[in-house]
Amino acid sequence: MRVHSIEVQDFAGIEHYRLELPERGVVVLEGPNEAGKSTLVRALDMLLAEKDRGRNRRVREAQPIGRDVGPRVSAELTVGDHRFRYTKQWLRGVMTELHISEPRTEQLSGDQAHERVLGLLAEHGDESLRRVLQLVQEGDLDVTGLDASRTLAAALDAAAGGDPADDSGEAESLLERVETEYGRYWTARRGEATGELATVRRELAAARERESAARTAVAEVEGEVERAARLGEEEQRARETAERATERWAGLQERWAATEAERAELERAREQRERAEQDLQRARRDHDQRVRLIAEAERAEQEQERAAQALREAAEPLTFVEEELREAREAESSAREAEARARAATRSAEGREAVARAAAEHASLAETVARIEALEEKQRGIERVLAGARVDGEALRRITAAEDAVRAAVAGRDAASPRVEITGDPAGEVRVDGSVVGSVDLPWGATVHSATVIEHQGLRVRVVPPEGVDDSEVDSARHALAKLLEELGAESLTDAHRLHHELARAEAEQHDLAARLEAARAGRTLSEWRADAEAAAALLAQADEAARGDSGQSGADTSWAEVRAALEEARSEEERRRQAAAEATARVAARQEAAGSRREAHSRAEAAHGAAQRSHELAAERLAQERQDRPDEALTAAVEELEQELERAAEQETALVERLGDAGPSLADDLESARAAAERSRARLAEAQEARVRIEATLETLGREGRAEDLSAAEAELEHAAAEAARVEARAAAVQLLRETLHARRSEAQASYVRPFREAVEELGAVLHGEGFAVEVAPDLTITERTLGGRPVPVSQLSTGAREQLAVLTRLAVARVVDPVQGVPVVLDDALGWTDPNRLLRMGRALERAGRDSQVLVLTCTPGRYDGVPSAHVVRIDELRVGATG
Repeated sequence: MRVHSIEVQDFAGIEHYRLELPERGVVVLEGPNEAGKSTLVRALDMLLAEKDRGRNRRVREAQPIGRDVGPRVSAELTVGDHRFRYTKQWLRGVMTELHISEPRTEQLSGDQAHERVLGLLAEHGDESLRRVLQLVQEGDLDVTGLDASRTLAAALDAAAGGDPADDSGEAESLLERVETEYGRYWTARRGEATGELATVRRELAAARERESAARTAVAEVEGEVERAARLGEEEQRARETAERATERWAGLQERWAATEAERAELERAREQRERAEQDLQRARRDHDQRVRLIAEAERAEQEQERAAQALREAAEPLTFVEEELREAREAESSAREAEARARAATRSAEGREAVARAAAEHASLAETVARIEALEEKQRGIERVLAGARVDGEALRRITAAEDAVRAAVAGRDAASPRVEITGDPAGEVRVDGSVVGSVDLPWGATVHSATVIEHQGLRVRVVPPEGVDDSEVDSARHALAKLLEELGAESLTDAHRLHHELARAEAEQHDLAARLEAARAGRTLSEWRADAEAAAALLAQADEAARGDSGQSGADTSWAEVRAALEEARSEEERRRQAAAEATARVAARQEAAGSRREAHSRAEAAHGAAQRSHELAAERLAQERQDRPDEALTAAVEELEQELERAAEQETALVERLGDAGPSLADDLESARAAAERSRARLAEAQEARVRIEATLETLGREGRAEDLSAAEAELEHAAAEAARVEARAAAVQLLRETLHARRSEAQASYVRPFREAVEELGAVLHGEGFAVEVAPDLTITERTLGGRPVPVSQLSTGAREQLAVLTRLAVARVVDPVQGVPVVLDDALGWTDPNRLLRMGRALERAGRDSQVLVLTCTPGRYDGVPSAHVVRIDELRVGATG
């Protein structure tokens, strides 16, 4: 596949880019991160894979953010000898267009265009190789999956000396056909039986089970009355199920009608195949019926002889078993009466236990209510205390600040005022501002805050403080302190500390009380607790009344342990009585079964003899009539002819299904499931009705329908199933052996591919690393070991840079090995980020060599990283914008 151009519009973060690529060579696309380089590759992948009506995550992520437009991608490609332009638009204005220009012009659109491109890629392309040759960001550095590439296998086979045109394609085609045939019988992963092989095995097992059941039914006709009742119930359930299934099928058919026209051809093919299946089934039934008739005629004669002998031995006495049955029934009646008395005693004990449990619950709830009420009352008291308290932390700080202000005012006033001191022993009196200071008061001293006069023996001394010194500031501070104390209800700073301490203690008690109250309430209100307590009291009264009504006793005054012990004892006694009654009932059933067997033995023998005689006569007569109408050889030839017709119809239907692709698979599956469910439910209803009718007929006249005939038919069916299983087992074993042989041959061929692939990798590796570079390649073409300078190192132990270089070399080697016409572009997205500059230059020469015959697209966010590729065509991301110049 060659990519000539790709145009992306309104795709994720890209508005409109167009990139053109030469037929061969290296193209380096430079641009910053998040500029849309990788998006171009993602857009091409989406173009080739997703239908225009797709709505999966990949399509939704391509929707441009903030713009109501649909992403659009167009590419010009060459696949095989077909050159075409392929365009798609998703989400808004969906469309698909295909214009093929070579080798002849074609114009297609919609699903036809999509299917046409898929067909070209399947026939001429190699999707697995295209995926492998893309080294994307955060992708796996290990190159795996090369062994799945048909293109690479053909190229390596040619390089190894084979003829890919005549051998590889034919071998792959043969292997695919063998795999398809193998899948009819075995699962691919575990090799377990599936398909036709599993079917014949199941049918053989089912036939064996039916034969065994038919043989058992010949000797057993017991329980027919109970079966008739069960079959009636099953018929009713089957009828209800069939009605629901039919309604669901009808609803899905209405939805299916919208697309019926597109599938008319497929439906006709399916009907033709179903008619062929029906015709084949009828032919097989006719053939099987003929085989059964032949065997039936032979067995009927033998059965008639055995029935006559059984009739002679069928009479046995019933007196002994009937007497045992009467005694067992009397014992059962006594056991049931004892069980009823024990059950009544248990109910009485349960009533007393309920009273005791209700009393305990009521006491617990009443205690909780009382505890919550006490805590709430205490909480209200504390709240009243807190409501009257005013000296909190802030108030205490204000009082302390006011007290400090008073002290500071006094200290400031005293510091600025003069101090007068009087000492000695005056001869006369001393007056200070008119007040006498006696000798007993001496020495005397005071700080003068205002003009003060001192008088002694006619001497008058006037002391005047400095200007501005008075008691106004002190008086103001004291007044503020007094006013604050009055507002907060405190007499002094000490009293304020006391009030603040009392407030803190009350708050702490309130916090503790709130926690205790919350724990006591347990997330509920007192009213709810009271309601529960009242309800418990009412329940206690009801339980007590019920207990007294049942037994005349109450459990309210009895200890819980005594009540529980009495209840356990009553239950144990009831269980013992129940087991005894069950055992007695089982004995009665056993006696009834024995008596019934004795009574029915002679009737069965008589009916079996008559039926066997009639069966023999009818079988012989019917076989003769059937052979006269149609010989055995004609039936066998009809089956073979119809098998071929069915195979042709199935192949035609399969081809049509593949052409339609996935158009409405979910609805088709749902409709098919609903149809099958409706048919199965109706079939089950018919089976239930048939079974009911059959059992009713059996009850009317035992043996009229002939259980021996059922056994004969089951034996014939088993014989046919065994023969069919042996035939299919032989085919399955043969295809299994052929597949193993072909896979072994393919492994041998793949081993021969290793040499040319290894040489291609080593040739490019020598450009990068010089002589001494070698690799080890596994049969699946994965590189397991790299050698430099004679030192081998497993690939898993190489550094990230070395593994990345090896991943690039491997992809370039693949591109060089495959036919340029059949090859695909190599895409390297921000690769070689761990490579040093010198090796990056040498890697450029390796890229140059690969680009001589192949398309190599290198995406990088680092300008100049690939300047070492001489002939590289460097394109900046801005140049891709439609309308850009330069």
